Amino acid sequence: NLSTIYVPAIAKAAYDVAPWDAYTIAEMPQKGTVFEVDGFSFEVVGDVLECSIIGGTVDTSTLTIPSMVKYNGMIFKVTSIGSSYTRAFAYSKYTSVVIPNTVKHIDGFVFQYSALSSLTIPSSVVDINPFAFCDCVELVSITVDPANKIYDSREDCNAIIETNTNTLFKGCSSTIIPSSVTKLGEQSFRGSGITTISIPNSITEILIGAFFECKKLTSVIIPNSVTFIDTQAFGDCYNLPYITIPNSVSYFGLGAFSNCFNLKTVTLPNTLTDIGVFTFSNCASLANVVMLGTSVPKEMPYGGSVFYLCPDDLTIYSPLGTEDAYQHWSGLPAKDTHMLIEPSSYISDSEYEDCNIAYRRDFEDTNWQAWYVPFDMIYDKMYEDFVVARLGDIVHIDDDGDGAYDRWQLEIIRLNQGDLIEANRPYVIRANGVSSPTFVAKNTTLYASEEKIFECFTATGRYTVHGVYNSPELGVKPYR
Repeated sequence: NLSTIYVPAIAKAAYDVAPWDAYTIAEMPQKGTVFEVDGFSFEVVGDVLECSIIGGTVDTSTLTIPSMVKYNGMIFKVTSIGSSYTRAFAYSKYTSVVIPNTVKHIDGFVFQYSALSSLTIPSSVVDINPFAFCDCVELVSITVDPANKIYDSREDCNAIIETNTNTLFKGCSSTIIPSSVTKLGEQSFRGSGITTISIPNSITEILIGAFFECKKLTSVIIPNSVTFIDTQAFGDCYNLPYITIPNSVSYFGLGAFSNCFNLKTVTLPNTLTDIGVFTFSNCASLANVVMLGTSVPKEMPYGGSVFYLCPDDLTIYSPLGTEDAYQHWSGLPAKDTHMLIEPSSYISDSEYEDCNIAYRRDFEDTNWQAWYVPFDMIYDKMYEDFVVARLGDIVHIDDDGDGAYDRWQLEIIRLNQGDLIEANRPYVIRANGVSSPTFVAKNTTLYASEEKIFECFTATGRYTVHGVYNSPELGVKPYR
C-alpha cells in the first residue's frame, strides 16, 4: 500500500491538506545532494530521481556501475559518471568498467591516469567529455555498442568515433584510424600509450591536444591532406625525435610542439601561413629548423616567441634571399645560413664562406641517382640511410672472350663513413627507403655555380661527363 509520497522541498507545504495528509509527505533530495551506497558516492543531478556516480572504491579489477541505487526509500537511476568538481575514478586501479544502459553522460577526467585497459560504451551514452579517458596509458581496447546513435567504433578500429562528424573522439595504443575519419578530435590520444601512428590521407585537421603527453610516441606520419594542426597537438611528446610536416599544412596553434625535448630537426612547409607563439618552446634538443617558404609565416598574437627556451645555437635555414626576414621573424641571432631545395634554381656567381647549409631532396625510390651539390659535407650522419659513391673510370668488358669489347660500364666507388663529399663533384646516391631528408652542413662554403667536366679514362680512350646548375625553369640540374 502507498504510504509515502516524495515531493520537491519547495512544494511540501502544499501537501499538508486533504487528501494528501493521509500519507507521509517526504522531501525529495535537492540537486547537488551527495549520498553513499555500498562504498560509492552519488550526487543528485536534478529534480527527477536521477543521480551521478562520483567516486568510491571496491576491491575488484572491474568497476561495475549500478543502473539503480536506493537512498532514503527512493530509487535513483544512475544517468551520469562524474561531476564538475570531482575526478571520480581518476588514478584508480580498475582495469575495466561496466557501464549500464542508463548512463547518458560521462564527465571530464573521471578515469584520468587510471589503469583501464578495456572500455565499452553502451548505446545509451549521448555525451562524453573529451577529457573523460585522458592519460589512460594502459588502454588498448575500445568498443561502442552498435546501437549507439552518437558514437561508433567502425571497422573494429579500437576507438570512439563521433558518427555525424566523422571525428575520432578517443583513441588508444592499438587504434587503427579508419579512412572515413576526417578529423582527430580534441584530446583524442592524450596521454595514451601509443608509440607510432599512421594517419590516413582522409584527415584534414588535428585538433587541440590530440597527441598531448603521448610520452611513448616516437614516430608519426602526417599525410599531405592535413592543413590544420591546433594548439598543443603534439605538446609534451618527450620522445618524438623527428616529424615530417607535409606541404599542405597552413596553420600551427599555440605550443603545437612545445616540450618535445627530443626533437632535433624540423622542416616547415612552404604552405605555412600562420604559426602560434611557443610552437616549439622548450624543445631542448632542437638544433635545426628548415623553412621551405619564401614568405615569413604570420606569428599569432599573445606575446612570446615561437622558439622560446630553445637552445642558443638553434639555426634556421631559409631560401636564399630570405635570411634577413627570417632572422627578424624568429628573434634568433643573425647567422649566415642558406637553404637549397631540389629541384630549385641555384645560379650564383658568389661564394659564401663559413656558412650553414640545409639541403633538401626527395627520394621517391631506392634506385641510384645522380648527386651534385655546391658545398662540402661529411658522409657521417647520413651513412645509415644513404649509400653514396663517387665515379671512377670506364671499364671495357669482353663478355664472350673473343677479344672484342662487348660493353662498357662506369665504375662507382662507395664512400666510407666519415669521408668528405666534395663540392661540385659528381656522385651517385641511393636511399634505403622513400623519404624527403634535409642534409645539414655547418661552417662550410657555398661555392659559386659552375659547369663541371669530369674525365674518365680507359686503356684506349678518354671520356668526359658534363654537368652544370643552370636552369631556373628546371631547378637544380643534377650531374648527367
